[in-house]
Amino acid sequence: MRKYYVYMYSNPETKEPIYVGYGQGERYLRHLNYAKKNIQDVNRLKYYTIKKILSKGLEPIITKVAINLTKDEACKLEKQLIKLHGRKILKEGTLTNIAPGGEGGTGTHFKGKTYEEIVGEEKAKHLKKLRRQNALKQHANGNLNAKGKNNPNFGGKITASEKVRKKISETRIKNGLAKGANNPRASRKLITTPDGITYLVIGQYRKFCKEFKMSRKDPSPYKVVTLEKDDAIDIEYILY
Repeated sequence: MRKYYVYMYSNPETKEPIYVGYGQGERYLRHLNYAKKNIQDVNRLKYYTIKKILSKGLEPIITKVAINLTKDEACKLEKQLIKLHGRKILKEGTLTNIAPGGEGGTGTHFKGKTYEEIVGEEKAKHLKKLRRQNALKQHANGNLNAKGKNNPNFGGKITASEKVRKKISETRIKNGLAKGANNPRASRKLITTPDGITYLVIGQYRKFCKEFKMSRKDPSPYKVVTLEKDDAIDIEYILY
């Protein structure tokens, strides 16, 4: 059935395309609605790009490039447009798409593939770090006394030795001896990349510079702002 369409999000200021997708019904509005409701998308680059536009009192331009397509036609056109405009993660263009398109974004066609195979080694390293951070946050918010699936130790995922290490880590944080973001005395820096993505770097500035190949003495074209302990942050950022 010809009920599919291909849509494109564009920056209202630069008119540059920022995302290409395909779908049916109101699929084209999902990314905008997620950003408005602060529901983080799997694609964080897309999410924060839209949030940045919204923070300026604007909305991305959403265009249906083609309508009344079969699924195969929509997939093919999506893939062509992504290749034409290029993806940011590969430093080929302005699109925030993670996948090359043609199979429904970050769906089941990635099953069995590694991060490196999907997005390349450099981006994979960053995605793995974000995944570890999210896992740690979920564990920290868990209740070790809860029963069943509500206990982070359900299924034997956390060993006794890991519980001991967790206790040691909490003690180090309490005494101001922890490393990185866990140390209340660690320096805080807001670093904006040439692509306009802002990271909050806590106590890991040297590591950030090494990973992003940025000079500490002359960080240009990156923008670095050192924050005081009580400075508030009123912009969207990704915790490094």
